[in-house]
Amino acid sequence: ADWETVSLEQAPAHEAYSNLHMVREYILPVQVPDLFEDTVNGALLRVAKNMGMQVTGGSFSIRATGQRGMRVAGAAARQLFVNAAAKAWDVPASEISVEKSFLIHKATNNKAPFIAFVEQAAAERGELTPKLKTPEQYKLMGKDIPRIDIPEKVDGTAIFGVDVDLPGMKYATVRCAPVFGCEVVAFDASAAEKMPGVQKVINLGNGIGVIADGYWQAKQAVARIDIQFSKPDQINNSTEEILQKQRASLDEASAGSGVNEDYSHGDALREIELAARALSAEYQVPTLAHATMEPMNATALVQGEKISLWGGFQNPLRVRNFLIGNMGYEAENIEVHTTYLGGGFGRRSTIDYPQQAAKLAAAMPGVPVKMIWSREEDIQHDVYRTATVARLKAGLNEEGNPHAWSMQYVDKHDPADATLIHYDIPHQLVSYTKAPTHVPFGPWRSVDHT
Repeated sequence: ADWETVSLEQAPAHEAYSNLHMVREYILPVQVPDLFEDTVNGALLRVAKNMGMQVTGGSFSIRATGQRGMRVAGAAARQLFVNAAAKAWDVPASEISVEKSFLIHKATNNKAPFIAFVEQAAAERGELTPKLKTPEQYKLMGKDIPRIDIPEKVDGTAIFGVDVDLPGMKYATVRCAPVFGCEVVAFDASAAEKMPGVQKVINLGNGIGVIADGYWQAKQAVARIDIQFSKPDQINNSTEEILQKQRASLDEASAGSGVNEDYSHGDALREIELAARALSAEYQVPTLAHATMEPMNATALVQGEKISLWGGFQNPLRVRNFLIGNMGYEAENIEVHTTYLGGGFGRRSTIDYPQQAAKLAAAMPGVPVKMIWSREEDIQHDVYRTATVARLKAGLNEEGNPHAWSMQYVDKHDPADATLIHYDIPHQLVSYTKAPTHVPFGPWRSVDHT
């Protein structure tokens, strides 16, 4: 294809775009014979569809979307066009070359653009494992090719979620429970409702939302609302107390209770006791929020039985499925428009913010409502890389090299191999304990690796 004519379009929220390759890498990260490729991909695509996995994340853009997706799709499409041209020109397919979106047969002086054969190509099925180009055949890969998205991101024409602007749009913001798991018990919005520009005050269950003519008006109004939240199960559940609970869990594991073995080889604990030199350390990391450059936001418009959403979503299919399963919309009545993301890192794979936008817009049918979280709300209501404690021990031999290694940590997450070391240490023991907390955990670049 001619790179200068290539454009990009966001895929709609639909099962057809489920991320088969992400599911496959986690469930079956091995090569299968070509004979079973179709069966395996079909089964795992069904899994991806059922999970609503139209996900952008996990650094899959190159190795999955690019290497296993676009390269394969491009090669298969190229062959379909070549076959269609060969049939039309009555020449061998092997004699047709492709150059910058044109099909060429030099011997007969035939030349035609891809579009001339698009109907014929679309009527056939492409190969599942087409022949890919070898490195010496590359014309784009490995070359300094301008990115398509750079100019609009530089000149300000790129549309992020917060840039969405619709006729007659109102603005909203929210104020949610300061402790996770609490709900609104009662609220007094009388003062807020009298403020200039305020249109609606809505109870969202775990917080209150205000719709106004402008964002600042909504933010000022929501701060004036007297909200009573339910009492948390553990009132004094501070960060320090969470860490103390984790240390107690590690202590119990050291005493032989509540330990879960992650990996074991040899006799690490005994060898550390007998080592020429033993080292030990406890490491602690704090709770970390994503703090994306663009705060959480989404725009929604409800029109009768139809709903449209705009925003930066890492999993638009999950957003659509929530609207179907939790708000009663039919799939054909839902439009999800995915914009550029002002930072995601896993945070925008969750659906708390589009869910709130949909509920707010439902309170004002026919009026587009853009909901924007304040930065304070953004930091306080994330899905976090939670605070955690880990204890490491090592035994060195007479030469000063590590001979035994032990690591205890709290709560195991994905990826499963994140806590395993890749060094040739003969005695290893990696184990973990469980110390549940009310703080929500979520995808956060290299979560378990950190």
